[in-house]
Amino acid sequence: VSQSRYVCGWGINDSDYVTQVCVDGRKVKTCPYFSKWSSMVSRVHSKSYLVKYPTYEDVNIIEDWRYFTVFKSWMQNQIWQEVDGEILCLDKDILQAGNKVYGPHTCVFVPNWMNAVFINRTNLTDSKLLGVSFNKRKQKYIAYCNSIENKSSHLGYFDNIETAHRAWQQAKILAVKAVINKYESLSCFREDVKIAMVVYRDWE
Repeated sequence: VSQSRYVCGWGINDSDYVTQVCVDGRKVKTCPYFSKWSSMVSRVHSKSYLVKYPTYEDVNIIEDWRYFTVFKSWMQNQIWQEVDGEILCLDKDILQAGNKVYGPHTCVFVPNWMNAVFINRTNLTDSKLLGVSFNKRKQKYIAYCNSIENKSSHLGYFDNIETAHRAWQQAKILAVKAVINKYESLSCFREDVKIAMVVYRDWE
């Protein structure tokens, strides 16, 4: 494999066609399968990406997906194109909460706003309770919860961390229910994704 066929020094572009067209050094056309695959590889193997997003440091990709054509064959059998005006993104941990490996049995294409609700705000206290940070200036605990509109909602200030966490739990339950209701109406709906969201329990 020539060096130019490698992506981030790991992924191998073994396609038999041109996957990217550049004019004057600018990409003007990219194969959609290659775009999804190379983005995934970059998230796991790009040094600059890992510096910016260190939570990906312990994420891996199965060895078979090191080869572009293997990933492409899987993707061709998925619902991945824009549907109902929704751009679908490759997700690795909705089907299996906490999953750290990209692979055919754990990945699925879902609307981007679904990811937003399932991402928890980084905890800024020593507590393990999710959705809570501490405001030093006000000496109060703050609860946040991501909404279906892809926004982080400020739930208020609280005197103790337990009360703040309960506020987050209640908001999280409502947010997940809203996601399920909206997802059921889309043509990209998958029953296994719905089931995974129904049993999702990080708010407990």
